Amino acid sequence: MPGKRYFIGEVAKELGISPKTVRWYEAQGFLNELSRTEAGYRSFNAEDKQRLRFIRKAFALGFSSKEVKDILELRAHGTSPCELVIDLIGSKIDTIQDQIEDLQQLEKKLLELRRQWQKKRTRNQSDKGIARVCPCIEEAEESKGRRRYEQQEN
Repeated sequence: MPGKRYFIGEVAKELGISPKTVRWYEAQGFLNELSRTEAGYRSFNAEDKQRLRFIRKAFALGFSSKEVKDILELRAHGTSPCELVIDLIGSKIDTIQDQIEDLQQLEKKLLELRRQWQKKRTRNQSDKGIARVCPCIEEAEESKGRRRYEQQEN
């Protein structure tokens, strides 16, 4: 006799995610083929719920879709993915440390700019003549670090 079956709403509520998210996980191939009722509703078992719980936790830890798929693929082939997970975590730590360094440099620059701009503002409260939005920003040099992040977003 098969175990208890659950519908998408029950599973989503238990895991603290939306049914739409569960459907997205399925569409992206994170779930094994789900059983369906005669009416076509998705039917989940305890193993499906455990897999969804794992996927949710992996995303919460910052793993990408590809990384989660790679981890699940290794497990599906009978290999423990823990070594891969440890390597991925190491890579994420390196990335975070680089970001922290970049942010610390940006913080120093912004603190210095604020100090300079406060002095300038107290000396010259109004900028007569040229219509500007904010002379402080317009006269500042571009930050190379920030451009790097803007390029990554594109």
